[in-house]
Amino acid sequence: MRYLVGLCLCVFGAVLPASSATITVSAGGDLQEAIDAARPGDTILLAAGAVFTGNYTLPVKGGTSFITIRSATPDASLPPAGTRIDPSFAGVLAKVRSTQHGPAFKTVGPASYWRLQFL
Repeated sequence: MRYLVGLCLCVFGAVLPASSATITVSAGGDLQEAIDAARPGDTILLAAGAVFTGNYTLPVKGGTSFITIRSATPDASLPPAGTRIDPSFAGVLAKVRSTQHGPAFKTVGPASYWRLQFL
């Protein structure tokens, strides 16, 4: 009987979808902390119009679902897919700037499945 329960847990546990989270970073918030806490499938929303200055590291997380870092501006307030964004949208996009040393974002080793949008 114990084996049947264990088998059911393994089978049904593999079928249930993993839940994804939305992590919101306000102006002045800790973007690296959000990056470190994110799991595959999560979305990190950066406050629209806020500026995040630093050298952020995108670590290896595993999995095959993207972790998305994007402006919190709703899609309905942005140009449709396939359309170039122009400077008129600058006020509703989060800005990520590097310090004087190194890039704003860098990956560690074989880090993959990171998506940056509307920044």
